[in-house]
Amino acid sequence: MLIDNESEAIAVLQRISYFRLACYWRPMEYDKIIHMFKPESHLDDVLKLYKFDSELKSLLFNFIQHIEIAVRTQIIQKFSIKYGPFWFMDKRLFSNEEIFKKHLNSLQKAIERTNDDFILDYFKRYDNPNMPPAWKTLELATLGTLSRMYSNFSDNVVKKQIARNFSIPQHEFMRNWLYTIDLHNIFITKLKALIENYPSVDIAAMGFPQNWQQEPLWQ
Repeated sequence: MLIDNESEAIAVLQRISYFRLACYWRPMEYDKIIHMFKPESHLDDVLKLYKFDSELKSLLFNFIQHIEIAVRTQIIQKFSIKYGPFWFMDKRLFSNEEIFKKHLNSLQKAIERTNDDFILDYFKRYDNPNMPPAWKTLELATLGTLSRMYSNFSDNVVKKQIARNFSIPQHEFMRNWLYTIDLHNIFITKLKALIENYPSVDIAAMGFPQNWQQEPLWQ
């Protein structure tokens, strides 16, 4: 590997461990056994790939967080307005009892682990029911648990109301389309800009086909 600035390379290895950084120069190796590099393999390109990956993760996590908060809020509001604060504990409202038991068990474990004040405050005041109302308990639910609860909920009318708020035509698609909300176009714009900022990154190696920007998903 070509190192243009040795002191900078040393400084980088003091911030980023060797084995973490090694993952980013593997694409530059023409021999993966003896770790021989292709001609014109520069450490600078490794660092660009590392930075690209870091910014991509940050972009994804940011949008996932927005999506999760929006989905959580809609499920809590719509189901609670119609069925009260403890609907998530009522097995009569769910189609599959085994799935219902799993999500309830997951919520119970989350409650037992948490130190959040809004949960602890509930148990200082009440001992029945054994879980706080939905607007508190479901703040601890993972996106996976929320998705399963939504899919298993038996009231399709309420599910359709939530799906429409995310521009999803059929509630059956909700669990697969949780990412399709108003932030979609913003995400696409930022992702395209990120890729343009790092022309040395081989997006084909990431699974992007030729002319990927013309695919419907990215329009």
